[in-house]
Amino acid sequence: MKYLSKHLSILLLLLPITAAAQPYTLDQCRELALKRNRTLQSARLDMSKADEDKRKAFTAYFPEVSGMGAAFWADDYMIQMGQTAMLKNGRMATLSATQPLFAGGQIVNANRLAKVQQEVSALKYHLTENEVLQRVTETYWQIFSLQANLTTLDSSDRLLAELLRMTNSYVRAGVRLPADTLRLQLRRQELESNRLSIDNALRLCQMSLANMMGIDWQRFSIVDTTFAQPADPVTAFIPADDAATQRSEYLLQERAVDASRLQLRMERGKLLPTLGVGVNGIYANLMEKNETHGILYATLSVPISAWWGGSHAIRKARYNRQQAELALQDTRQNLRLDIEHAWNSLVESYRQIDVARRNVISAQENLRQNQSYYRNGTTTINDLLDAENQLLQSQNRLTSALATYQVRLADYGRKVK
Repeated sequence: MKYLSKHLSILLLLLPITAAAQPYTLDQCRELALKRNRTLQSARLDMSKADEDKRKAFTAYFPEVSGMGAAFWADDYMIQMGQTAMLKNGRMATLSATQPLFAGGQIVNANRLAKVQQEVSALKYHLTENEVLQRVTETYWQIFSLQANLTTLDSSDRLLAELLRMTNSYVRAGVRLPADTLRLQLRRQELESNRLSIDNALRLCQMSLANMMGIDWQRFSIVDTTFAQPADPVTAFIPADDAATQRSEYLLQERAVDASRLQLRMERGKLLPTLGVGVNGIYANLMEKNETHGILYATLSVPISAWWGGSHAIRKARYNRQQAELALQDTRQNLRLDIEHAWNSLVESYRQIDVARRNVISAQENLRQNQSYYRNGTTTINDLLDAENQLLQSQNRLTSALATYQVRLADYGRKVK
C-alpha cells in the first residue's frame, strides 16, 4: 500500500499544471499579433528582400572586376627554335576592371525601379498588417458575442428553472397539466443543445485568435467587456475623396505607374550605345622570366540588331504604362465606393443598436406580462415560452449589433487611414 501511494504521489507531481487563462484586451491582442503573427513576419522578410535588391542594384555603378590565373607543365618543351628548346612550363595571371560610363540609362533606371519595389514592399506590408489587425478585431468581437450568448443562455435557463418549479406546484395542485412540465423540460434541453454549439464555436474562435497572436489558446481569454451607448460615428467621418488617395491600395497603383514608366525608359536604353573604360594588368612567366604589362582601354558597343525588335518592345512597354494609368483611375473610383460602403454600413450598425435595445425592452415587458397571465391561468405555456424565446433572441441581436458596430468601426478606420 505504501509502495502504491508513493508512486501515485510521484505521478501526480509529474502531471502538467494548467495555468489560469490570462485575459487579454483588444489592444493587447493587436499588439501581440503585430509582434508574433507569422504572416507579418513573412511580410517583414519580403521587405528585407526588397532592401537587398536595392543594395544589389546600386552595385551596378561599381567597376566590373575579374581575374584569371593559369599554370602549365608539359612533358617536353613546346617550342623548338634551332638547337634551342623553350616553354616547358609557365605561369600567367590577368586582372581587369571595367567602369561603365554610359549604359543608356539602364543602371540609373534599374536603381530607381529597385527603389520603387522597395516602396511597394513597404506598402504591401502595411496592407498585410491592416488585414491581420482587422481579422484579430473581428475574431475578438466574435468571441465577445459568443460569450455574451452563453450568459444570455444562463439567464434563460434560470428563468426556465424557476418556471419549472412553479409549474410543478401548479400540477400538484391540479390547475396545470403535466404536459406543461414536459414542455419546459424540452425547452431547457434545447438550450443545452445550443450551449454545446456555442461552446464549440467559441473554442474554435479562441484557437484562431490565439494562433494569430502566436500564443497557446488554452491559456487565452478576453477581458469581460460591458458597453454603454457607442459614440455617434459622425466623429470618425472622413470624406471619401480625401481618404481614397491615401489608401495603400491607391499608393501601390501609383507605384505601378512609376514602375511602368521606368520600364519604358529601360527598353529605350537597351537600344542606345554603351560606353566604358577599363584597365587590364597582365603577369606572365613563360620562359623563366617574369613579365608584367598594363593596358588601358575603352569600349563602345552599339546594339544594331536589337533595333529590329526593340521598337516593338518599346510600344509594348508604352501600352503597359497606359494600362497602369487606367488602373490607377479605376482604383481611385473603387476605393471611393469601398469607403462609402464602409461608412453606410457603420451608420446602419449604429442605428441597429438602438433598434435592438428597444426590442429588448419590448421583449422584457412581453415576458413579464405573459408570466403574470400564466400565474393567473389566462395564457398557455406555449405563449410563455414564445415570450421567453423572443427575449433570448432580442438579447442576442443586441449583442450582435454591439459587436458588429465595433467591427465596422475598425473596418472604416482601416479604410480611411
